[in-house]
Amino acid sequence: MLSQSYFSFITIILKLAGAWEPAYDSRWRNVLLDVYNVVCLTFTLVFFYGSEVAFTIASRDNISLLLQCITWLATHTAAVFKTLLWLFNRRQILKVIRSLDASEFQYEATDSFDPSEVMKMKNKYNYIYLSLHFWAGQMIPVTNCLGAIASLYLEQTNHDMTVANTSVCDNLPFPTYIPWITDTKLRCLFTIIAQGIGVGTFGFMIISMDGMFTSSVSFITAHFLVLQGAFRSLLPRAMLNMKNHNGNGHDLDGQINVEMNKCVKHLQTLLSAVDNIENMYKFQTLTMALVTLFVVCNNLFIISTMPITSKAFLGHLSYLLTCEVEFSAYCWFGNELTLACAHLTQALYESDWIQFNAKVKRSILLTMTRMDRPVTLSMGKFSPLTLNTLVSTLRGSYSFFAVLKQMNDS
Repeated sequence: MLSQSYFSFITIILKLAGAWEPAYDSRWRNVLLDVYNVVCLTFTLVFFYGSEVAFTIASRDNISLLLQCITWLATHTAAVFKTLLWLFNRRQILKVIRSLDASEFQYEATDSFDPSEVMKMKNKYNYIYLSLHFWAGQMIPVTNCLGAIASLYLEQTNHDMTVANTSVCDNLPFPTYIPWITDTKLRCLFTIIAQGIGVGTFGFMIISMDGMFTSSVSFITAHFLVLQGAFRSLLPRAMLNMKNHNGNGHDLDGQINVEMNKCVKHLQTLLSAVDNIENMYKFQTLTMALVTLFVVCNNLFIISTMPITSKAFLGHLSYLLTCEVEFSAYCWFGNELTLACAHLTQALYESDWIQFNAKVKRSILLTMTRMDRPVTLSMGKFSPLTLNTLVSTLRGSYSFFAVLKQMNDS
């Protein structure tokens, strides 16, 4: 199945995040994965996320610290929301993806059209994006924790933190409530590692939820690109089938009609898949836009108030860039889908339609008329998920930042 190879990498990340439903032949493997899922989701969504909420409430009197807490909390709240949406909709999402694996949507290769190469190329780009997103996401907990450990052992000369008159918060990489005593370096080290694990598992969740969306959209886009080639090669494929299978009882016009009907059915299935993905992800994409708007604005303000040589500067800058890239991927893949659909009309025009009979020509005209309406994904039905939306969101973030900066300076 095409979807198995296309989604192999994101499936591994979903398993690491504890969000993959077990479906092994072995009962014990299913039980073990269920246990891992429960432990992982409970630790991340209940204990670690709860500690972030508690620490944010406790920091309400310190504006600078509160802004940092809200930034992390906003991102992780969005991650919790996306994870819950996936847990409720994962069977329907996978059903939509698997519906495109039907054998009737497989096309013969011709001299100018090879559907397998189209799928391989899109899969390659999707894999590169997922790999970069995976390593970039995991670099945040790794770099922050390494910096905190270095600060703990290089700057603190006393083993006892209370003797050094230093708050444990000065050495922790992330703003969370700590329910145990952290009065020694060893306990501080344990706390830093625990925070790193919590943020790392949140990273797996964010990457897997975003990756599942982008992979689904990329997979559908790849099918639209294949369909473009199928429309262009109607005549060569019909002639190839006549040669290899004697047309299955059809003359050339009849075989062209069969191929056209096959393409039209494929198109209808793809449009239905787009509608289903849109309905299941519309709140997730809206959440991503709002969180990006807030996080970019907030991080720009925080960065503007600290010196470049500060230990926290690089962490906030990398976090800012990661959030921008994360939302940029949503808009990029959504824009690619829109462009792939828009080019279907041109592909139909290039299909040697002059040689077709009246029935096929009428079908082509109806299909071209339908594709005059743009096919887009949206953010909660408010705005299309395109590169223009990305630019507008980043502009809005900078405008809010400029206002905050001016108010703070005055």
